[in-house]
Order: sequence, then structure tokens, then C-alpha cells
Amino acid sequence: MVDYFRLTLITVITVAKVMLCAVVGMGVSKYFINPKKSEKGLTYISVQIFLPCLLFSNLCLSVTWEAIGHYYWAPIIACLPILLGTTSSFVAKYLLPKKYQALLILGGSFQNGLTFPLSIILNLKGVEWFSGKSAEKAQSYIFLYNIMCSIGLWAIGEPIIVYFKKCQDEELARLAENVEAEKEEARGRQLGDMSFALPFEEESKEKRSATSGEQLTWYRPPADNDNPLRPKDYAATGEMETEGEKEAEESTLGKVKRIAGQSLRSPPVFVSLLAIFISLTPPLNWLASSFGGQIFLGGFGILGKAAIPLQLLVLGLTIMSNRSSGEDPEEAAAEGEKIQEGALAIKMAKIISPQILFSVLAVTIRLVLLPVICLLVVHLLNTAKIIPQDPIFLLTILVCTCSPSAINSSLICSLHDYYAKEYAQMIVVMYVAAIASTTGWLFVDILYVQWYYSLG
Repeated sequence: MVDYFRLTLITVITVAKVMLCAVVGMGVSKYFINPKKSEKGLTYISVQIFLPCLLFSNLCLSVTWEAIGHYYWAPIIACLPILLGTTSSFVAKYLLPKKYQALLILGGSFQNGLTFPLSIILNLKGVEWFSGKSAEKAQSYIFLYNIMCSIGLWAIGEPIIVYFKKCQDEELARLAENVEAEKEEARGRQLGDMSFALPFEEESKEKRSATSGEQLTWYRPPADNDNPLRPKDYAATGEMETEGEKEAEESTLGKVKRIAGQSLRSPPVFVSLLAIFISLTPPLNWLASSFGGQIFLGGFGILGKAAIPLQLLVLGLTIMSNRSSGEDPEEAAAEGEKIQEGALAIKMAKIISPQILFSVLAVTIRLVLLPVICLLVVHLLNTAKIIPQDPIFLLTILVCTCSPSAINSSLICSLHDYYAKEYAQMIVVMYVAAIASTTGWLFVDILYVQWYYSLG
């Protein structure tokens, strides 16, 4: 009989570890001289050094052709929560202001596919048919499942944040230009309304406008060394280039190549693909398994162990950042003129705080909606005998689909300075909510597997 109290305790301990590291980050943050620069520096070290080491050491020897032949459905099913989460987030994003829309897509689409489900599976006790070698098989499933989660996060999630950040900067620049233009226009109107009086007319107290002759005396003809006035988008040929013509120059294939190139330049994506290539190539795999290769991978593994604690430390540091939620970039840049929001987002903002609504939507999509849909889809695939008829595989995949958002995703927001504090607050709420949701889903998943295979 399954000890569900023990399962609840396992989940609480797993989440408590996350919270403890975050609390340490919150406490340490007050000792930094420049918290914002410290946050950026630690984020860079985590993303560019420790995280690639962790991915490389985990994938370099764990992916084999035999494992892919048996477990290839694990990375395929991992694409399901990504697609469903992205679709659901795109539908729900119109309830939120623009600053939260990219955050919702990031939090709802990409999950913690390694550390969270691995801690649950490896500590699962009291299930008669899940013991001994079952945990080793489940670990192989989780590693393959996490391949798509990790690559998807950095190949798709990071470009999404970069794109929204670029759009925000362009819109803020446009708003700033509009504000400056309005100021110039106001100054022009003020000068136009001014009355002029010659010195000998001051005693009469009669005000009048300057005559054409008086205005001509103030006019200075252009000098030879003056630069010609040209529009901002004036081409070298003397013709104007519109934004549409600029965008038309880059074909769809060119955009895809550019996005793919940017994704491959991301260290986590590049290192993951390199590790998989080494693991699946016999000569390179032999080198990695040799004495020298083991020393090399061992060093990477030691560095990789620091990735998760440092990420959680950055999470706590981000929460305690000096940037308050009320100091939005658009307010500072536009000086009162804000980015135009949708009518639905404005209506919802009057009912509930956008930060609370964002957290509720992200938690609902990630911990409630997606596990329900994934359970139904997996059941249909299992009934049709499409996926492996293995209770260990089935339970492991179901546990993975109910995992919360990836903690690494908060690093993306910190790295690109895109509302990292708001996102970190949502992550904390999600992992606290995951205590109840994971316990409930684990109960449902075990009962479902036992019922389907007539176990226990």
C-alpha cells in the first residue's frame, strides 16, 4: 500500500530545498554593494558556465541508441506540454498587460523536467511494483524527457523574451519621441503666441506681433559647413526606406536561419546538442568513457553541481532586488505616457492586480490544465498501444508532465533584464502550490497506473 503521507512529505521536502536556497539568496542580497550588478554577474556565471557543465555531464554518456530505441517516446511526449502550454499561454495572455504576456508564455510553456521529477521518483517508496531497477529505468526516462525541456527552454523560450524585450524597447523609444515632439510643439506654440515690443515702444505698454521684416532680421541663411537635414531612414541613394521595405529584404527562410543561429549560440543549447552527438557517436563515446574522459567529465560534473543552488540563490536575490514593481520602464521613459494596453487587460486590471492574475494564470496552466490534458492524451496513446506498455514508463511520464515551471527560466529574465522580479515572485508562488498539486497528481497517477495494468 502506498504511504501517501510519505509522498506528501517527499514533495514538501523537495519544495523546501528550493525555498531554503531562495531564502538564503534573499538574506545575502542585503550584503551586496550593488545588488543589480551582482544579480547580473551571478546570472551570467550560472547560464554561461555552471548550467552548460551540468547539461554536458548529464547527457554525454546517458543517451545511447539503445535507450532511444526503447525510450524515444519520452522526448516526444515532452513536446506535448510545451505545445499545449504555449497555446494556452497565447490564449490567456490577452487578460494581462503587455509586460506580463511574455512572462506567462515562458512560465506556462517550459517546465522543470529534471530535478523536480527526479527527486520525486527516486524517493518514491511504498509502491510494490516500483522498486529496485525500476528507479534506474525511470531515471533514464527522465533524462531523455529533459532533453526536449532544456533545448526548448533555451532555443524557444529565450528568443521569445529577447523578441518581447526588443519590441518593448522600440515602443518605449517611440513613446519617448512622441513626448519630446509634444514638448517641442508646446514650446513652438508658446513662442508663436509671444508678443514683441521694440525698446522705444516699451513705455506704451502696447503688445504686438513681430512683423515680417523683423522676423527676416532674425533669420540666418545656411552656411557652407552646415550639415544637410535628412530624415532618419534616408538611404545613401537619396531615397527613403520604409519599415516594410526593410522587413521585406529578409525572407522567411532568412528569419528562420537567423533565429536558429541565435539559438545555437546559446551555451545551454549548444552544449546539449554537442553532448548528445558525443554520446551517440561510438568513437567519441569511447573517448568520453575512457580514463581521461572520465576525469574531464568528472570536472564538468563538479562544476555542474553548483548550477541548481546558484540558480536558486539568484532567484532569492531577484525577489529582493531594489527594482520595485511600481517603477516600470515605460513610465520612466515616456514620463507619463504609457504603452497602450488591450481593452480586456484594462478591464481585468480594475478587478484584480496584474501580478496576482499573472501568478494565478501561470499556476493554473502549469499545474492544473496541462496535467489534465496530458493525462487524457497519454491514456489515449496507451489505449491504442502506441506508447510502450510499461507501468514504469507510464508513471514516470505522468509525474514529469505535472512538474512546475523551470527554475532556469527565471535566469532568462534576469539575463535580459526583463521583469525578473515579477517572474521570480511567480516562481515562488508556483513551487509552494506544487506541494499540494504534485501530491494530488501523484495520488491520481499511481491509482491510474495500478488500475490500467491491474497492479497492487
